[in-house]
Amino acid sequence: MKLFSLFFVVLGASANLTDKTQCPTTCVEDGSVDYFPEKVEFEYSKCLRVEYYDTYKVSYLDCGPGDIPETVLYVQCGCSVPSSITANTTITVPAGNYGIQSTSNIAYLHYLGMLGQMKLEIEFSSDWYPYTFTDTCHKDNVDSGVTTQRNQDPQTDDGGLDTSGDNVEFVFHEGYYAKGNLTKPITVTEYLETDLLAQIEWIKFFALPFNLEFEADEVFDEIKGTMDCIGANTATFKDLYDTEYKTLTVMTAAYQPWSSGWVVSASCDVSKDIYCDVFEDLGVTKIGKDYGFTVLNNTEFEEFGAKIDVWIYTDDFDPEAMVKTYPFLQNFDSVKEKRVYDVAKRTMPDWYTSRTMESDALYEDFAKVSHGKGFAFLDGQGTEHDYVFLRDVFTEKSIDPLATPCPGAKKVSLAEQCIVFSEIELAGGAQKHSRSVLFFVTFGAVVISTLSALLA
Repeated sequence: MKLFSLFFVVLGASANLTDKTQCPTTCVEDGSVDYFPEKVEFEYSKCLRVEYYDTYKVSYLDCGPGDIPETVLYVQCGCSVPSSITANTTITVPAGNYGIQSTSNIAYLHYLGMLGQMKLEIEFSSDWYPYTFTDTCHKDNVDSGVTTQRNQDPQTDDGGLDTSGDNVEFVFHEGYYAKGNLTKPITVTEYLETDLLAQIEWIKFFALPFNLEFEADEVFDEIKGTMDCIGANTATFKDLYDTEYKTLTVMTAAYQPWSSGWVVSASCDVSKDIYCDVFEDLGVTKIGKDYGFTVLNNTEFEEFGAKIDVWIYTDDFDPEAMVKTYPFLQNFDSVKEKRVYDVAKRTMPDWYTSRTMESDALYEDFAKVSHGKGFAFLDGQGTEHDYVFLRDVFTEKSIDPLATPCPGAKKVSLAEQCIVFSEIELAGGAQKHSRSVLFFVTFGAVVISTLSALLA
């Protein structure tokens, strides 16, 4: 959050004498007290809106299944429920215990420090799709009994989704599942966003039941700051050394047994996905098909992908096994030049669970893919970036995300810090972005000598 915003937030809270974690002894409803001095706005999400009033707030979900918009009314505890608002779900805030229906919610809630209030996780596990823990703190909570897991297939047993006997005030409901008899469901559809910043912005939505808007804004600003830094440095780097790097082409594709073919995503001018803005910022051209996801046979896929520079494989890629099974892959430039990356560095379950709230780390991964050794200059550290989600399939093995101990109540970012530079600053200094702290570092001569070595 910007400093001037922080000033007015603190000033407002002091003037109104409100404590966002407590219920007022007597609710003042004459308009003289604002019980929500810390507010959020949705600037990037196409799905979310929020309105604030003195004693309640209302969120609107504009994309997803069922009746749209879906409305949630959040009433400050101790205050009366407004009769003028018709909502799908009404809860009292700040809320306490809650449940979830999707592992993709966990990273958002961990950043907010709210895993301890998660009392129920409705998860689906089977022999062909086993449940896998990817957050150490969450696993610790399940092992110690803080969080109860219920194994239930929400697609075939939605009538049995009854949480009335559980110790939860509401449940974050996964949008593509039936609601069954969930206790006060709050629908989540972050997967429908087509922009990385929009997906990150959902942390503001997860904050609404707990009155944690200030904390959500802080996390969002830090992640966006890192992404802005890499984007700005890429633009400067391209302006200065455009002749040193050709414009790379990239495809996102994988063989899927369920389709008996190669599933290829669309080009960005046909159907925008969450990576299109990243590729554009990094000066990479995504090559795709004419609509959505297209299934190609072996001959069609070789004709399509053989000359593309970089291959992002959207599953777990074993190069030896893949080339043995599909010998024609040896003709691919991406395979010959060893520029194939899958999304399983931290295992596929973690890819599905964590990446939406770690977009800055994913952005750094893509920057290294597109700029190679030059990324050490882009991030301002002069050190090799270790891939977080993407994996060089020829040199790296997947790592266990549970190998890292629980960092504590609040999640620690997987991204690295970034130094913002400009053409003028190359001769003098640079502005350093370090997880919510901005300060200046003088490193001109070192930068130039480092860059010369990288481009040699």
